[in-house]
Amino acid sequence: MKRSRLFGLPLLLLTGISGLACTGTETGNPTKARVTFSLESSDDKQFSIDEAGAGVNIHEARIGMKQLGFTACGEQAATQVAAAMMVDLRSGEAAFEVPAQQVCQIELALQSRNLGWAKIHPGSEAVLSLGIAGLTAGGAPLFIEDSATPTVTFRPSRLEVKPGSELVFSLDVAKALSFDEIAQLTPDAQGEFVITGQLNGPILANIEQRWASSWSLYTVNDSGGLELVAPGEAQ
Repeated sequence: MKRSRLFGLPLLLLTGISGLACTGTETGNPTKARVTFSLESSDDKQFSIDEAGAGVNIHEARIGMKQLGFTACGEQAATQVAAAMMVDLRSGEAAFEVPAQQVCQIELALQSRNLGWAKIHPGSEAVLSLGIAGLTAGGAPLFIEDSATPTVTFRPSRLEVKPGSELVFSLDVAKALSFDEIAQLTPDAQGEFVITGQLNGPILANIEQRWASSWSLYTVNDSGGLELVAPGEAQ
């Protein structure tokens, strides 16, 4: 879906916000909040999602999540609210519920796991923490694959997680990736542009450096709009 402006940002494209029903009481009132994941582009001229454009088009993005931990305000230890799983950022199929509480810190940790990536890119590593696939501006296949296991930290001043509310963790591909770096790549023998630890390693290292700051945490307001709660930070 398209959002015209969001807190002064340029055109923002978000995909994958799913509609999972929340747990409720016998009277139908929700008792928990919902968490979903999404993929966005803050620069649709250079990066688009599932749309043909002049720039790079991204049509797959998966991460291996180790855990999602919520630290209540006044507490020291985080409570794990989601176990290890593969998260498809484009489809938003990974959705789950969290207890209502006041939160001052959230940590999203990655791990290498089977992302089903061999079906997307035959011959790739079986176990990854990140897989991104798309097309370059010239229409050639693009694959970005990583096994690093960083943790992204979100530090809202005081987030009131209310029953029936929705939190959205979103990765901005226009921040994580660099159009200029992709434009400088040389295709392999199959005509594919591949970024891994072995192929174009310095570019992958740059992506890892930008990784945490490419994430944002939003809440969905009563009108269905997204409100920024906190940007991602390196742990």
